[in-house]
Amino acid sequence: TLSTSLNTQRKTIIVWFSSISLILLFLFLANTQRYDLWFPESRHFPLDVLNWNRYLYHHLATFLFFALFPILIIRLLLKENLSAYGLQWGDWRFGLKATLLAALIMPGLVYLSSFDSEFLAAYPLTTLALESPRHFLLWSLIYLIYYLGWEFFFRGFMGFGLSQDSNFLHALM
Repeated sequence: TLSTSLNTQRKTIIVWFSSISLILLFLFLANTQRYDLWFPESRHFPLDVLNWNRYLYHHLATFLFFALFPILIIRLLLKENLSAYGLQWGDWRFGLKATLLAALIMPGLVYLSSFDSEFLAAYPLTTLALESPRHFLLWSLIYLIYYLGWEFFFRGFMGFGLSQDSNFLHALM
């Protein structure tokens, strides 16, 4: 019907333009160089602490721009349930099995990667994460926040938000 078509178009426009806006804001505001500009006193910190703070800032900003802001857009502008964007428990039994399988496989892959000079040049983003199990756990949680934001934005907000508009999907193909 015409009403459904107009609602779909409205949703597509809101998701598309808010996605572009959020990505541009993220690129401009959430990078580690922006942290250095806003917190110039931090340049006196030891490098491992400075990098920890830079990437903490970046990862929290990722969650803000790619999860919290889209959630507000979904709830306040689109007036939809978050489950329509994939934010739900789903098949937790499968998720638990997949997580356990990944927990068995990933350490071996990471170990093999640790011999690669390009990998070693980039990771870890902060050596402070290697100083103690507590630091490693905190850093892992910071990474989790980063990936939750990233995954929700691209798979949830954009993926589900734009999937009903067949004209938009055809344009992408």
